[in-house]
Amino acid sequence: MESYLPEPFIEWPRLFYLFRTQERVKLVDDLSEDKIVHKLLTCLKNENDTSLKTNLLIFLQENSSFLLDGTRIETVWISLNSIFKDCLNDRSPESYVILSQIIITLTSILIEHSAIHSNTEKYEKFVDMLFDIIGNVNTSIDKTLRIIVWFDIDLMYL
Repeated sequence: MESYLPEPFIEWPRLFYLFRTQERVKLVDDLSEDKIVHKLLTCLKNENDTSLKTNLLIFLQENSSFLLDGTRIETVWISLNSIFKDCLNDRSPESYVILSQIIITLTSILIEHSAIHSNTEKYEKFVDMLFDIIGNVNTSIDKTLRIIVWFDIDLMYL
């Protein structure tokens, strides 16, 4: 059988293709959901390429129902919050792209996995974090992030 995801390197474009073409079944022999999520989070933490990080976050957002269960949601939550805090300290234009996508990804995961009902405390902390971002009006670059946050808050309460 052809190997779709060689160890220890993940060929991200190939993985994206397999998921978009509904060929997820072929991944079972090559890489478990745990390994995919672990490698994805490791890459998000260590990679400097903003485009790749954005694509990984979108991939996670689009495939969270397949990739995440209760334990992996917690791992993703902790990792993305850590990356989010690192990006907040960075304040570079590239970091705001990642910040925006992390907010969108976390919002999507929380909604898809019904966190408002199943994990109210985590949901409330996330909303508090979003309101903290909205309150930060000191720089013009924060304006874009505040717009993303308002949009996400609106989505969560529809």
